[in-house]
Amino acid sequence: IGCTASSWPDFEHTCNRAFDGDVAEETAGDWISKDEAVGAWIEAYFRTPIIVKEIRLFQKKYWWTMSEKIDILINGMYVQSAELATNGTWTNKTVDHSVPANTVRIVATELYYTESDLVSFREIEIRTCLSHGTLPKQ
Repeated sequence: IGCTASSWPDFEHTCNRAFDGDVAEETAGDWISKDEAVGAWIEAYFRTPIIVKEIRLFQKKYWWTMSEKIDILINGMYVQSAELATNGTWTNKTVDHSVPANTVRIVATELYYTESDLVSFREIEIRTCLSHGTLPKQ
């Protein structure tokens, strides 16, 4: 899995931090957008197309960085929206889309704190059903 994002402020907050499997408060990094809130996005891409079954998102505990709602895009096309948990737990979103995916993009569409100038995700997991029989290499 690879990733990219609309922005990030420094090396400590790149998109890779949201896909590193670490949600511990003491050690986890996170992706943070730089000077953008609504419309900020993070995207995963895959060498081998996958069928996305579920997306799990874990936000930082700070309310001023939390997205209230997101859009999910697969291969650049809108698939669905989701409301996110704010209580330090995972948001699990089942994806009803059976087209092989090369990219999955998460776009912040509403924030809890409307004056915020950043968006952050502690961790993102994409659960899949492989479309070609092999797990994408990380």
